[in-house]
Amino acid sequence: LSTAWDRWVELGEDGRDSDACSYHAKDADATDDDKEKIPGLIPINFSLHRNSRERPGNSVYGGIAYYCTDICTPIVAPLLEELRWDGAVVKLAVARAVAGSRQIEEETNGTEPISAAYAITTHPGHHAAFDSFGGYCY
Repeated sequence: LSTAWDRWVELGEDGRDSDACSYHAKDADATDDDKEKIPGLIPINFSLHRNSRERPGNSVYGGIAYYCTDICTPIVAPLLEELRWDGAVVKLAVARAVAGSRQIEEETNGTEPISAAYAITTHPGHHAAFDSFGGYCY
């Protein structure tokens, strides 16, 4: 996933399968003056059931088909940065929950419930696993 966008861009317009992209998912940093609009990479097939002998293909299409669980979760230019921010938000929420829990325990001698934190992220992750992504969760 971390190299999919760069590999997609490297294919160039002639190397991209028009069925595997959506011109509605434009590169967020592109302007109207750009010569080439880079469409988002949209999976066109996927493999839900894998066994231990199967491996992702070497092409960007083969990798996406191997790891994606649907045909609507795009890979676009700002995705990795968004995921980094999502991870930072979750890390901060966990740290605050742990710190709040310790403070409540100290103040109440352990008689109050443990505090919690709520993190709102762009890509929540409930459709993703350690080896797959889908449902806009990576």
